[in-house]
Amino acid sequence: MPCAHCISADKLFDTRTARRELDKLHRRGPSRSTAKLLALVPRGSLLDIGGGVGAIQQAFVPEAERITHVDASHAYLHVAAEELRRMGYTHGHQLFGDFVELADEVPVHDVVTLDRVLCCYPDLDALASASLDKAGKAWAVVFPKERWWMKAGMALVNLAMRLWGSDYRAYVHPEARVRQLAEERGFRLAGRDATLVWLVWSFERAT
Repeated sequence: MPCAHCISADKLFDTRTARRELDKLHRRGPSRSTAKLLALVPRGSLLDIGGGVGAIQQAFVPEAERITHVDASHAYLHVAAEELRRMGYTHGHQLFGDFVELADEVPVHDVVTLDRVLCCYPDLDALASASLDKAGKAWAVVFPKERWWMKAGMALVNLAMRLWGSDYRAYVHPEARVRQLAEERGFRLAGRDATLVWLVWSFERAT
């Protein structure tokens, strides 16, 4: 049975939302935080977890020998795959569901990205650990700043979701714990940037 998280995400991020976000990507390019992440990571095979409409994936074309997209939204997977095919890229793989549950099916990739994904998952340790294990060279994340006003904002979002009848929830995870989990698995912080709301961190495997 699909997890409640995946069911709620699949309903929230539907085809209408995906098409709207793809149109925005075509008109304006990647968001500021995504562009900052792309500036920090090397190129190579890519595992994009919660990759949405595929902004990061498209930036890896045509160099990446393999691109794997794992997402809890069927609509995002479909739109992103469609866009890769439009670009002539034929080495894309898509998996629907909870990455923590699917991790055993996914091989190691050079680069693993989680762009505004940690904030959508309740168990930071499980998601970070499972994704770090699949990163051969680099692991990059965009996640909310640990500030009181971010926590207040997320609380309002969650209240709205509850009133709407959705099980979807947003989280502000501890910044120190994100870094600790990466360092415990042999990674070091190699690059960092930020926007008003988001932290952008890139880790590389220590040699």
